[in-house]
Amino acid sequence: MMRVRQFCSALILAVVVQNVAIAPQTFSSELKEEVIEKKAYTLAELRNLIHDGEMAFRTGEYQEAIAICTKALAGFETHNHFEGMGTAHNCIGISHHSLGEFTKAVRQYEQAAVVTQPLDNPRQQAAIANNLGEAYRQLGEIENAITYYEQALSMMQSSQDLQVQPILINNLGFAHMELENYALAQDYYLQSLEISSAENYQYEMSYALKNLGEVAFRQGENQKAIAYFEESLQITREIDNRRVTALNLNSLGKAYETTGQSDQALTYYQEALGITTAMGDRHSTGRVLKNLGSFFQTQGDTELAIIFLKETINTYESIRGEIQGLETSLQESYLSSVESTYRDLADLLLTQNRILEAQRVLDLLKVQELSDYLYHVRGTEETEKGTGYRPPEETFLALNQEQTEQLIIASKRLADLEKISPSNLTEIQRQELISLRKQQNAERGKFRAFLESDEVQSVIGELKSNLSTNESLSFNLSQDAKLKEQLQTIKQSGRNAAIIYPLILGDRLEIVVVSADTPPLRHTVPISPAELNETILEARQALTTPPKSYAKSSNSNASLSKLHDWLIKPIESTLETANIETLIYAPDGALRYIPLAALFDADSDQWLIEKYDINNITALSLTDFDEVSALHNFDLLAGAFPSQGATLEFGTRQVPLDGLPYAVREVETLAETVPSSSVRLDEQFNGDIIYEMNSYDVVHLATHAEFVSGRPKDSYIAFGKGEFATLEDVRDWDLSNVALIVLSACETGVGDTLGNGIEVLGLGYQMQQQGADATLATLWSVSDRSTQLLMNRFYENLLDGGRTKTVALQESQRAMLTNDKFNHPYYWASFILIGNGL
Repeated sequence: MMRVRQFCSALILAVVVQNVAIAPQTFSSELKEEVIEKKAYTLAELRNLIHDGEMAFRTGEYQEAIAICTKALAGFETHNHFEGMGTAHNCIGISHHSLGEFTKAVRQYEQAAVVTQPLDNPRQQAAIANNLGEAYRQLGEIENAITYYEQALSMMQSSQDLQVQPILINNLGFAHMELENYALAQDYYLQSLEISSAENYQYEMSYALKNLGEVAFRQGENQKAIAYFEESLQITREIDNRRVTALNLNSLGKAYETTGQSDQALTYYQEALGITTAMGDRHSTGRVLKNLGSFFQTQGDTELAIIFLKETINTYESIRGEIQGLETSLQESYLSSVESTYRDLADLLLTQNRILEAQRVLDLLKVQELSDYLYHVRGTEETEKGTGYRPPEETFLALNQEQTEQLIIASKRLADLEKISPSNLTEIQRQELISLRKQQNAERGKFRAFLESDEVQSVIGELKSNLSTNESLSFNLSQDAKLKEQLQTIKQSGRNAAIIYPLILGDRLEIVVVSADTPPLRHTVPISPAELNETILEARQALTTPPKSYAKSSNSNASLSKLHDWLIKPIESTLETANIETLIYAPDGALRYIPLAALFDADSDQWLIEKYDINNITALSLTDFDEVSALHNFDLLAGAFPSQGATLEFGTRQVPLDGLPYAVREVETLAETVPSSSVRLDEQFNGDIIYEMNSYDVVHLATHAEFVSGRPKDSYIAFGKGEFATLEDVRDWDLSNVALIVLSACETGVGDTLGNGIEVLGLGYQMQQQGADATLATLWSVSDRSTQLLMNRFYENLLDGGRTKTVALQESQRAMLTNDKFNHPYYWASFILIGNGL
């Protein structure tokens, strides 16, 4: 996936509205932002409204532009004037776009395309196609963006309307720069600059110069880049284009930072932040905040770096919540583009031993990864708050906001005065303009002084003092209180539990451990991602291909032993000191493909399951441990895939499935084991079973199921007669009364290239969201006969009373170790419990 880059391309308006009468058609007006008061506008008045909306957009008054153009839209609809309607939709769209409200923007562009499709207006249609291209590009869909840009340019090349062409050419260059085709990108920018300079199109010139600077910067030509940025900045200030002014300032900050001129870099970043904040442009604000965080990290000002990266994450979280209405590929592109910032912040917090705050960020990362896979993750009340702030950080943010607001107020007033022609200024206005420009120049040099002020240094000193006195270990964020409450609830149930959060970073593995009675701890294991992934693949192969003859200490366990030494050995003494019996595991990345139970301790010649019972979770904030109780007398609904095979059809894709004779026996035996049980076999095991599930405590499905990396629509649970449910279909299930759902024959597909494993936990999350407390699933397809044995023992353990789900599973897996035929981990380690198994 392509990352969202730190430079700009151009949105354009189609503002030429002709007095054309068009036959009435019916179009949805559901996209209107508010109820507009009825007023009969003439077409001339509506054209003026659109002009005012465009001016509001160009000066960064996006909400005002939306209000004006929405009013114009209502007026054009009363006239059945579809060219005007298209222009209004486009105006509303680009304003939402600039606010980072991508769902609303795309819908407006699409509506504009619909209403203008019958018209012969290539300029307007090119504008709409261009803006759709912009939306796709900013969401990382570069190839789609290029298609729209080329479509728009082909519409205009046969016309004599030169003003739109440089923008479209510029945007094509921008897309190719995203793909790192720098020579081609530069050619496009020079073409754009040539046309716009010849016609003195200043707005278009500023974009071309800005992006020529980006090409130079990316190729290490910093002074050349700075010259381009400053030339573009001079134009954007003169024409009062605040959006591109802010982007120029941000780019200048990065360029000056790269050349070691930190004070100038900081000045430009601060001014850019003031402008983007005033405009409400969250997308650009996030970029500036991230640059500020990286700047302070490079400068060694860790406390400030953390504050600005937290602000970045919270900005991303607000955008993430808004884009959930977009199609899945766009959400995936955007989310993958910001993932590194979450890891960077967690990394930085861990290096400062701020463990609980890092765990909070890891939770947000896991929610984001789930959203990347499932596209509809709601999060919780806690995750919606974003990252937490320490009291000194809140003090700093308040001080910084006060300073930024002063800059914003002065900037907005100056922008208003600069709109007035010099010959029309009153003497008072002229003096005010001079005063504000002096103030602006003075403010640019104040940010460093602000950071070095006694107030700010006092805040930083307080933060460092608290951290040095181990305040980081007991800091009472709201999530800290929730964490302790959850762990105490588990302890009161009679099990000492520890939460284990590994984090895969570029040069190491960080392991976070939190328990009820010990302070949160972190352990660092130097390991490259390449070596870690290679070991995971080897371990996966060892687990899924049992040898004909098997010895517990065989060389095939070497990779599992390595993983044990990396993940468990560093925290072994901590677990022993706290008398930990239950591991609550929130794996990261490709570690999700390896069951923790199968890690092998070569020193003690033991599997990890012989020491601990294990409960997997997606993220602590998404798992409710408030109710911790064992199952006793429970009602069971069990269904089995038939002995005869079947074929599933996904559109043009066909998936042949073998019959599962042992699955039928498995369910029949369960019916004999569990007194209160109902079974669905053969013809009765069909899609209707989903409507029965919520009447039972436990639902057991002995059937084919596959969970595919990156493709929830291709992930399925099979029923008889070729019926199936995709992982997305599970969203409609009601499992609110279900304590446990078991899928005893499912698998996750892993090829030569590892994914991030989120499909493994995505299943558990989906079941939890529909109400089930926990899910028992398999990571690979297992022998029917061994599954039958393990499942029977598992249910016997549950019925015996007093055992939690995790303990019942642990004892079942340990029992398999005594079976000479099925003691290889292939037969027992595949089963993992996800959710509240306590």
